[in-house]
Amino acid sequence: MSEIKTGVILNYISLALRFAVGFFLSPFVLEYLGPSEYGVYMIAGSIISWLAMCDFGLTASTTKFLSEYQAKGDTEGEAHYLGNVAALFTIVGIIVLAAGLCIFPFLGDIFHKFTVEELRIYRILYLMTLFNCALMFPGRSLEGIATSRQKFKYPGIVGLTASILSIVGTITLLLLGYRSIALTALSISLGILGLVWNVFYCFYILKARMTWRGWDWPLCRTLFAFSVWMFLDRLINIMNTGSGGFIIGMTQGADEVTVYSYGLTIFQHFFTLSGCIAGLFLPRVVGMVVKGASNAEQTDLMIRIGRVQLIILGVVYFGIILFGQEFFTLWIGDTLGARTVDCWFVTISILIPYGFLLLQALGWQILQARNAMKYRVTVMTISSFLSMVAGYFLSIYWGCRGLAIGTCISIILGQGLFMNWFYWKRLGLEIPRFFTETLQKAWLWVPILLATAWGLNTLFATPAWPTFIAKVTTFSLVYVAALALLYLNQDEHKLFLSKLLKNKQ
Repeated sequence: MSEIKTGVILNYISLALRFAVGFFLSPFVLEYLGPSEYGVYMIAGSIISWLAMCDFGLTASTTKFLSEYQAKGDTEGEAHYLGNVAALFTIVGIIVLAAGLCIFPFLGDIFHKFTVEELRIYRILYLMTLFNCALMFPGRSLEGIATSRQKFKYPGIVGLTASILSIVGTITLLLLGYRSIALTALSISLGILGLVWNVFYCFYILKARMTWRGWDWPLCRTLFAFSVWMFLDRLINIMNTGSGGFIIGMTQGADEVTVYSYGLTIFQHFFTLSGCIAGLFLPRVVGMVVKGASNAEQTDLMIRIGRVQLIILGVVYFGIILFGQEFFTLWIGDTLGARTVDCWFVTISILIPYGFLLLQALGWQILQARNAMKYRVTVMTISSFLSMVAGYFLSIYWGCRGLAIGTCISIILGQGLFMNWFYWKRLGLEIPRFFTETLQKAWLWVPILLATAWGLNTLFATPAWPTFIAKVTTFSLVYVAALALLYLNQDEHKLFLSKLLKNKQ
């Protein structure tokens, strides 16, 4: 089995495990911590997203540059590059630690809605996460090595093992009476073990080398010229979703953070699912660009992956929208009561506009390969910043619903309208053909799915796990039948994923 197919399978197993954790473990953690401490714990967890962003896009750019060295067979250049990047990450880690310590005295002013006990816990979690993030920065220089060599099996197995250990450790700690501080310590410990393993794997298994011959300033300038746009792109994603917990924490308090976090959780699983396939293709896309592949060839690959994305994501996408409110009621209704409607509202407000964009997940890889991130980021940074400001003021009056509305507007304007125009007019990708072939005969199978869901929800209107499972199962069977008869082409009928994801050497 090829590394790409193995990586896809392991990614989906890991994703299924994370979803199971979110389904079974999250209510368990919520029950033991309570809505208040759970909200504080979730905000502390989001610190990682903000601090990780302080690498200014260097982490996200390593795979792209290492893939270029691999495509050219330049092992000396790769070793020299890794030495400079490791030094840069060490400096950035020190800067992040210093900046984080400067912010620490003002946490009480930022989260003035927190109680004294909530703020005490948050300060401890903040310091733990800050020191861990600074410690982990140098190891980030190694993150793209396995991917650039298209090695996904062992990293996937290790990631899956870490997820299992996290589940077992979380349950054990909570049953023993420990709380959010112990859970954070567990996460940090697993991260350090993962770093040690990655060092061993990269240098002793993959035989990567790292050399230091002094600062290569032209290389650093090239690296930062590209990575700054990766940094801004990540900033956009955090402003769209990751900043929500902070905003709600400032305007509404810890309990409202819990509601927003649960609404965002389902979308995050869906977002991760969409990246399981496209993320594995960056080395191949870079190779295509280096070898001069035409816009039509790049569009063809984008369509192939987009169709696979739709086949896999479609049932989840429609299921969340059409049956999600009942799911939230059954899942956490005992704890959050009527607020589960707000959770579902947050989910669909972000998920509906994002659905079409996630079919184009490979487009993000193409942007990296063609050094075109700055055009995407410039407009989207402006739209996301404005939507975050609007979401802040809307959340004062409408809580998490107001914030979700601001995020929805940003996604539609920035990532929807502008990005498709950019792909088409500036990069030369055949976007009309992409949508025509990716959404083939949607006017036939979409109404069938909507009518099926309406009929099931009408016949079984009372929330209950047995009827919910029966409805979702019936809908999934109709979905498979509708796509098999009205959507899949001849090649997909014969080989489906095995042919689409075959690792062509």
